[in-house]
Amino acid sequence: MLIPFLIFSLAALGLNILTGYAGQLSLGTAAFMAVGAFAAYNLELRVPGIPMLASFILAGVVAALVGIVFGCRACASRVSISRVATLAAQFFRRMGADQVRLVFPITAHRG
Repeated sequence: MLIPFLIFSLAALGLNILTGYAGQLSLGTAAFMAVGAFAAYNLELRVPGIPMLASFILAGVVAALVGIVFGCRACASRVSISRVATLAAQFFRRMGADQVRLVFPITAHRG
């Protein structure tokens, strides 16, 4: 019960910094949070013996790199489309998750 509360609190703090202090509107914040969560999960799963704190830091770096890729593409255009680019990130995350489910179907193991 405490863990989901802390996760959503962290997301709310990020949105507060982005919209409250920076004055920007991001429609794809959940997508970048999902990228970080997916990266942390994969690091814990695929790298044996990695400390949890290191996987969280590396997952933050991965999410930041994905954000930089979307941000650089948005800045390269002549029109300010950063809001549309972050919205597109949300749809790309959803599309990527659907593709992963097609390749690696989730099966429940009952023992």
